[in-house]
Amino acid sequence: MTRMRFERMAKMAPESIDSVLNLAAVDGFDSSENSDYDAQVEWGYQELTLSISRKKKEKAADWDIPAGIDLPDELKSQRLLIDNAPKKFNNWGGIKDWGTEALVKSRIYGPVFAERYEGKWDGVDVDIEIWPIKSAEGSEAEWENTVEISFKTDDANEAKGKQGRLSEVLKEGGWWLEGDSLKTGLIMERY
Repeated sequence: MTRMRFERMAKMAPESIDSVLNLAAVDGFDSSENSDYDAQVEWGYQELTLSISRKKKEKAADWDIPAGIDLPDELKSQRLLIDNAPKKFNNWGGIKDWGTEALVKSRIYGPVFAERYEGKWDGVDVDIEIWPIKSAEGSEAEWENTVEISFKTDDANEAKGKQGRLSEVLKEGGWWLEGDSLKTGLIMERY
């Protein structure tokens, strides 16, 4: 199975969570049962990012995609994404075929591997992802691990409280990095 993810990200202030989610819903991007989109707030060290995404799947055999961990070539990847692009992506901002034009100019970043672990912390389901990413010098001899811990809740106040408690636990353990970093940006810079 080949998985695709179309995603739009926007920086936001903590006090604007509800207004940003409401504005996104007006544009048809929400996470209701009738929507094909997932909306989530990624809560970093100081920055918050609204992430709106849509996942699609295709049978790899239908596209003659190599088995295992090999990526399809660039042209096949572009065609697969163009053919599966949501209308909102393809006509972004009212610009006809914006998404198709962006994908035609795109390139492959990666492969990038990750390990994912699931568990519970403070009464909520938690995912821990470990992403070994090339060093800033571009060397594969030295990798930098980016670790992301996430949990889901529909309540912004609960999220803020748990994020605060989790950051304290990580600081006490000496595992907290005081700075914001999005793995997507790191991957695009280093691959």
